[in-house]
Amino acid sequence: INTVLEAEGKITLPVISLATGSVIKLIISALFISNVKIGIFAASAGTFLSYLIPLFISVCYLKGKIAYKIRFSECIFIPLFSSAVSVICGLLIRPVLQNVGNERVKSLIFLLAVGIIYLILSVILSKKYLKSMDKYVKINKRIVWCL
Repeated sequence: INTVLEAEGKITLPVISLATGSVIKLIISALFISNVKIGIFAASAGTFLSYLIPLFISVCYLKGKIAYKIRFSECIFIPLFSSAVSVICGLLIRPVLQNVGNERVKSLIFLLAVGIIYLILSVILSKKYLKSMDKYVKINKRIVWCL
């Protein structure tokens, strides 16, 4: 999205949105990491919000500039569903890897398995989505095939 904004000529908007996200992350980290009940979880929450807020700012700007209506399934459902299934599969794979002695090998196998599941699901769902859009938008068949 930042590249699209820069191509649009709005060079400062990505910088402002990313700076806003960084400030939010610093505030959340400073306030909540020292809390015993929240602790290190505040770091991941701060990181999540530091990406979400710039995305929200950029999308709000682009929404007014783009005539194409952005669909929920296109932007959120496919990655969310793929991530959820990957996490569930990761929870199922984890007990199987308990017998692997080397922690690095165990981590590598786990990450590869979850990543491959995510990519396969994303590709399958994206192909189905693009094929369903083919009747509305003229899409190059080679692009659909490559996805």
